[in-house]
Order: sequence, then C-alpha cells, then structure tokens
Amino acid sequence: YPRLVQALDALERQLSTPRAIDRFLAQVSLALSYHDPAEINDVDLIMLTFMRVRFPGVYVELPRWRHTLTRTTSPTAWARGQSTSPDLSRLLRLAGDDQDSQDARTVLELLFPALTLGVSSGSSERRVGHPDYFSRYFVHAVPEEDVAESEIQEALHDASTAGPRQTLLRKLLTVSYPGKADLALRKLRR
Repeated sequence: YPRLVQALDALERQLSTPRAIDRFLAQVSLALSYHDPAEINDVDLIMLTFMRVRFPGVYVELPRWRHTLTRTTSPTAWARGQSTSPDLSRLLRLAGDDQDSQDARTVLELLFPALTLGVSSGSSERRVGHPDYFSRYFVHAVPEEDVAESEIQEALHDASTAGPRQTLLRKLLTVSYPGKADLALRKLRR
C-alpha cells in the first residue's frame, strides 16, 4: 500500500498514543463493515477514516468541496474561470495549527490526485478521487445516483456466457438504472 507508506509520517504524528491508535483502528473496522469491499478502495476508506477521526472539521466539509477535489467543474465555476490550482487554505484552517494542516494536506493529496495532477483520477480502482465513486464513501453505500460494481460485473459475466439468457446487460442498460445508461456504459468500458 504505497499511499499509506507516503502518509506514514502524518499518521505517526497524529496517532501518537496507544489510545489514539486503538480509537482509529476501531473506526476503521466499523467503516469497513459498512461497505462491500468490491465497491470501494480500502486504502481510500482507511485514509478517509483517519481524516474523520483526526480532522473532523475538514472531513465534514469534503462533500462541499467535491468538484474541487475530483476536478469536476460546476457550471458556475466554469463560468468564473476557476484556476487550475485550488486554494485549500479555507478547508485546511479547519485542521488546526501549521503541522496539523500540513498533515491534512498530505492525506488529501493522496486521496485526491486532482489536487496535485490538476485532473480527476481516471483510475478504475473505485477511488474517492474519481467523480463517479466519491459519494459512496460518504453515504457508506452505493448511492442512488450510482451504478453498483457488482451489477456491472454480473452483467458482463452474463453477456460473456453462451446460451439463451444473457439478459442482465440489457436490463442494466434499460431497466435497472433509468436515466443512467451513460454511467453504466462508462463503467462497462472500464
């Protein structure tokens, strides 16, 4: 888990007592129990749990910063010509002093590649930094506006098998998620 190794200094500074470590691990265990492992990236969930435990003020604001963190542009931001380098100072002030802010920034940059690369993560690893997967990390399930990875996999498997059934793919694109065929197609391509 290279990203956890990159966050190691921040983790060590912020989880400096046995009690803090135990509390964090208990929260990680709880967070993992909320999710189907095939629907999330476990390292992202661990690092988001760290943010929730150590920087709750920052964590609670993350959904409001979705467009900046995933590098999707809202129509109003597009019209304003939003800069390519996001100003996170307002968000990071909620973390505390300079060292805490730097630790929070380190973890955020590992979670959201758009903060350093300037573009959304094109990864298919179900990362929180990808606009199609962001919400599921905060609602602790596959949200209503999303398409479950398990259904994508099931439809692909059904379509690849010989025989008369092969109806799951058609159902996925026409019935299961009305109005979300383009999202389902993007996920099928990945």
